[in-house]
Amino acid sequence: MRKNKTVYKGVRIGLRQAQSDKRQAQSDIGNAIKICLSS
Repeated sequence: MRKNKTVYKGVRIGLRQAQSDKRQAQSDIGNAIKICLSS
């Protein structure tokens, strides 16, 4: 039971990290589009 709890916690942390990475990637793509449009 305790082991499952730690695994679940790790999965939740991983998901949160993935969401922030996704947001970062989206902003990077947005910046690239802005650069392409401005040049």
